[in-house]
Amino acid sequence: MRKRIIPLLALVVSSLCAYGQADGGAKDSIIETAHYKNGDMAPYALTTTGIANPRYVVILMPGGDGRLTPQASTDGQGVLFFSPDNFAIRIRGLIADEEFVTAETDSTVSISSIERIQAIIDDLHSRYPKAKIYVLSTSKGSVSIQELSKTMDGKISGFINTSSLSSVNHELDTRGLKSRYLLVHHRYDGCKTTSYDGAVYNHETYGTELITMEGGTTAGNVCGPQAHHGYLGIESETVEKIKAWVRLDK
Repeated sequence: MRKRIIPLLALVVSSLCAYGQADGGAKDSIIETAHYKNGDMAPYALTTTGIANPRYVVILMPGGDGRLTPQASTDGQGVLFFSPDNFAIRIRGLIADEEFVTAETDSTVSISSIERIQAIIDDLHSRYPKAKIYVLSTSKGSVSIQELSKTMDGKISGFINTSSLSSVNHELDTRGLKSRYLLVHHRYDGCKTTSYDGAVYNHETYGTELITMEGGTTAGNVCGPQAHHGYLGIESETVEKIKAWVRLDK
């Protein structure tokens, strides 16, 4: 029995990654001040360079099955994440600066809870009352963005979909939405379920703003983070274009 348990624990540990400090000098920490209506805690991670009054907060949710499960590392110096290599989570240190703060949580794909996201938004509003709040996800996480845009339109500043599902791009009509909406897609995304054509369709049909990326490389599964699908090799350029779009909201 022990011979089976030890490898299993090793596998679980290897699927987590501790970050005492994110890229660019930003630090990750667990926030436990968000609560459901019944009083239960809705913990999330916060990535910041330490600024007190950011202009923008971007809530990041992973793609895939949506699990992130942020928790404090045992040494208290960082945060452990499931799916740490997912593009939407990998870029948190590139976003956080003297104007931006990011918050990380599970998407609503397999852990559905509009109330949880609302609790986190309320907590962020309390923490940073002057900041404009955006929600960003990637790939299958676009289902979460689609869901949230129906219930939170006008309540936050905007929504950002990167490498979104073609099915979402064909269905999501952004015309008339009060919140801003952005699509980001790699022209050569090789994943069949997230084709660039779908993003172009949404842009041309519904007028959703679209940032098209090129370059980078593919070193793994074409539907995974180590590919054009995850903007491998052009993370900084992609993030700068997203931030430039967000900054238009003054």
